[in-house]
Amino acid sequence: MTRSEFSRNWYAALIRLHVRFPFLNGETLTRPSDDMEDITRHLAETHDLTPREASEELADLIFVESLARQASEMARTPEQISQQRSHPKDRGVVL
Repeated sequence: MTRSEFSRNWYAALIRLHVRFPFLNGETLTRPSDDMEDITRHLAETHDLTPREASEELADLIFVESLARQASEMARTPEQISQQRSHPKDRGVVL
């Protein structure tokens, strides 16, 4: 997960953040910040970290998420990828 994906998928990112950092306050982090500064500051305050430690922890989390996504993509077969790209009706899915 990149920083831009983090911001685009804020709800999913907030869930992952809360799993890793259980003392985060979801009411404080209602929307993503463009530069991640608000998240870093809140992370430092709620988890007894320095701003630098919080920034590194956040960067590590984003890095690990990106590795997991890449591994998931690599594990898919070409057939799975082409099925995912095709329209749901083409696969017999009724919406």
